[in-house]
Amino acid sequence: MPDGTDSRIIGLLRQNADLSYTEMARRLRLNESTLRKRIISLRSKGIIRRRLADVNAERLGYKSRMMLAVDAEPSKLLDVGKRLAAIPLPGSSLQCRAKAIF
Repeated sequence: MPDGTDSRIIGLLRQNADLSYTEMARRLRLNESTLRKRIISLRSKGIIRRRLADVNAERLGYKSRMMLAVDAEPSKLLDVGKRLAAIPLPGSSLQCRAKAIF
């Protein structure tokens, strides 16, 4: 479990993942080297997986945005993906990602 400092780092990244290490360290009143080591540790533990871009779908011309999570047996993931891909979605884009957790 993250300690108080790790929780503050995670909270700041959730607010704005675009901040530089220097700016994050300043805001959290940490040494930049300490901050970097803690982020590396959080990544190695799988607590921080990645930083994401929050894209404005409307400005890209999409009328709606949806995320769907599916819990399926690993042996059935391919079939689930095929069924989802077969759903007609006029004028839209469908992106599928599968991640098996064992």
